[in-house]
Amino acid sequence: MAIRFLGGNVLDAQDYTVTRSWSDALIAWDYVLTMKRRGVNIRVTNNSYGNFQESTALNEAIAAAGQEGILNVCIAHNQSANTDVFSTFPGSFNLGSIINVAASTEADGLADFSNYGRSTIDLAAPGVNIASTWKGSEYRSGQNGTSYAGPMVAGAAALLLAADPSLTVNQLKAALFGSVDQPASLRGKVVTNGRLNVTRALQYLTNADPPAIVITALPAGQRTPTNGPIQVVFNRPMNHASVESAFMITPPVGGTFE
Repeated sequence: MAIRFLGGNVLDAQDYTVTRSWSDALIAWDYVLTMKRRGVNIRVTNNSYGNFQESTALNEAIAAAGQEGILNVCIAHNQSANTDVFSTFPGSFNLGSIINVAASTEADGLADFSNYGRSTIDLAAPGVNIASTWKGSEYRSGQNGTSYAGPMVAGAAALLLAADPSLTVNQLKAALFGSVDQPASLRGKVVTNGRLNVTRALQYLTNADPPAIVITALPAGQRTPTNGPIQVVFNRPMNHASVESAFMITPPVGGTFE
């Protein structure tokens, strides 16, 4: 489904106020959830929009979509900023159903405009010199932005679901994260240290014994709730004792391990 909630005259600043954009986004999310609950097979959303202002209501809407089994792909945005420190939404919401995507170059580096974050942005995908549809009946080449990278990941997730419609959100994330290429230039810039590889993601589905990786670690970035739980999700069942012995928090904090 194509859903537009930002539109009209792009030169009209009134169309792009934060209050209006988030209000209209909630209407769009209400439509997504309504269609899903009516039986429409919505499994993945692409979210090429956002800003720096957090919205509790938008967080709750995307969380509801995740609970309905929808993977939500968001873009890292284009301020060359570290989102571990400077959050951008909706990608920086601490939700397990979100994949946050940076833009990579043709040389497998991080695009100079792309935001990055070793704990808040999951992987990179091509976002430089992209050929794309345009308004009207045009096609344009040479387009740049994380808004081109995000749909690469959303499309890859849809392809994985075409191969296996039973995949859960966590299984989709495992296949996408466990199959990235890891050029040295992306190390420490994104959680997986890698760039999307669609062929390897498809091959991952046939791996009966994949290596253990973390597919969700929350909270991430600066949006850490006081006394909130720390949640780490792996791509496969793990030995409790080995995980507990390897788990470190710096500086140390008190708590119980479950």
